[in-house]
Amino acid sequence: MKKPKYQYKAEDNFEFFEFYSEGKKGIIKKIVQYQKTSDENVYNLAFGDYDERSNSIDDMSITNNGDSSKVLATVASTVYAFIEKYPNASIIATGSTSVRTRLYRMGITNNLDEISEDFAIFGYTTDEQWVKFEIGDDYEAFLVTKKTTFSMTTSDTEKLVDKLNKSKVPKIPIDKRLEKHRGKIFFPEKLARANEILAKSGIPKLKK
Repeated sequence: MKKPKYQYKAEDNFEFFEFYSEGKKGIIKKIVQYQKTSDENVYNLAFGDYDERSNSIDDMSITNNGDSSKVLATVASTVYAFIEKYPNASIIATGSTSVRTRLYRMGITNNLDEISEDFAIFGYTTDEQWVKFEIGDDYEAFLVTKKTTFSMTTSDTEKLVDKLNKSKVPKIPIDKRLEKHRGKIFFPEKLARANEILAKSGIPKLKK
């Protein structure tokens, strides 16, 4: 992605990413995790501050490190890396609080032009409906899925994959140390909420 972002590392399944926020509050380790939901090919995205002492993640804190745009651009960049690894995946994200939900919305809004080139973006409304994401509207959750229109030719699909691979996804260092987190659910409440939404409403379908 074109906006400034932090370099991050991943374990080789690309379900767990790590990077460091640098700002007025110091250097803070951030974790991004993609969790399998109850629906096949749907993953819950969650991120937060990692506490080395307790080996836990705080997704409720407001860091105020002065670099929120860069942090959100970094999280958005991991979406491209994850989708490159799992091209049939859809990604759902829910906020643990209204403030965190607005943070997700801000991240999508700030990167909307670039993200929407390759992905369809939906918001989950209070009346339990998925709708096309619109700037300024409030949502309880968000879902991103790769644009795969029924009219795309094989050549179109190959061009999209090539675009994702070459222009969006940086070379990502693999850190074997992160494998220790594999299979551990750091965000159980968010995963439970994602499964609840999916059970009620499923995932939105792209129109022909």
